[in-house]
Amino acid sequence: MRDRLFLLSVATLCFGVRAVASEPVYEFKLESGSQPELCAHMEDVFNGSFKRMWDIPIPIDKKLSIYDSQSQYAFPLLAGTMHVNSMTNVMMHSRIPTSPEFQAVPWVEGHASAGENIRNSVGEPVVLPFLVAYFDIDNDGIEDTIIKSSFAKGYNSIVAAGASGNVGESISVYHGRRIAFGASATLTELAGGSESFGKPDLIAGDLIRPILYAGKSYVVSYGQGLFGASTEQSRRNVKHGLPPMERMFISSYNFPERNDATGKTKDRLTTLCVYDMQQVY
Repeated sequence: MRDRLFLLSVATLCFGVRAVASEPVYEFKLESGSQPELCAHMEDVFNGSFKRMWDIPIPIDKKLSIYDSQSQYAFPLLAGTMHVNSMTNVMMHSRIPTSPEFQAVPWVEGHASAGENIRNSVGEPVVLPFLVAYFDIDNDGIEDTIIKSSFAKGYNSIVAAGASGNVGESISVYHGRRIAFGASATLTELAGGSESFGKPDLIAGDLIRPILYAGKSYVVSYGQGLFGASTEQSRRNVKHGLPPMERMFISSYNFPERNDATGKTKDRLTTLCVYDMQQVY
């Protein structure tokens, strides 16, 4: 699993800077929800800020790269980390579009060697970006360490992956601990664990972005319904060259060892809100 995660990261970095292109425009409609206030609020957020969620805005200052250190895509940097435009390019869909709920997650960007045996064409170590944040992702009152180590490349890339099952993004959760990373830590160790860090829980999907809202943490995820049951709508979408069923989900995250009131282990992600995404043009 670890090797797969980092091969994906390497491929993302080597993909290069994307050209500005026409992308889908969406209308979000709440399909089901168990938390009315949260679901209604985020429906407004999605329809206000995520209608063009795959677009790449042109910078106001034409002299700047859209991945410049002053651009809207740039993350705050860990101490000792230098801004690199290509790294910002890799992580663009983890930054934009945004809203106060997404901005509240205190992500900081770092860079790390992909692994001791992963080299580029001239024999140099491959260095990749990651994001780290310290917050209580499972709402148990204890701070967790969250690392995002692989990143979605955009709508067309997810469509092209099709039913291959390739993971677009992954998040590692170190439960109840604030981990300090040394400069020598590799991305393999950060995302997959090590003797000193312990073993994290992994969350994977096409696009995964935590949010903070009303004092609680949630996980927002996007999917294209590639492995869902066939329906009249999904067949119609496929006939028109669209993904079977694009949806946005909001879930609460439960650390796998936690039990519910009956003593059963809770599901890792409990879905709270489901939004149907219709491409309007």
